[in-house]
Amino acid sequence: MRGSESQVIRAEQANLPGSRQKIQMTHKPSGRTLTEWRKQRAAGAYGALVPARRGRKTARANPLTAELALLQRDNARLTQRLARAEAIIDLQKKVAELLGIPLAPNDGEP
Repeated sequence: MRGSESQVIRAEQANLPGSRQKIQMTHKPSGRTLTEWRKQRAAGAYGALVPARRGRKTARANPLTAELALLQRDNARLTQRLARAEAIIDLQKKVAELLGIPLAPNDGEP
């Protein structure tokens, strides 16, 4: 793309009074060329002319991140609770053994 094309496009997008005529006088593109440029712009050929944001691209927030953090905290809490319950059960088994109280057999557990 030549410099005059981009200047005409910028002038049309800016919509400033007299800017189009000023560019036409300076660079002298023909009417046919202007028509072709307008058709190309309408078809989206100049989409790459839009300035891109500089710097690092920000990562999109994953909507499942918050739910994952909640489930991980819940899992850690339940794991601690299970460990405490197992410790209490082991203690009760030892007390029952010391006192000579027979325990009912569990299904599948030693």
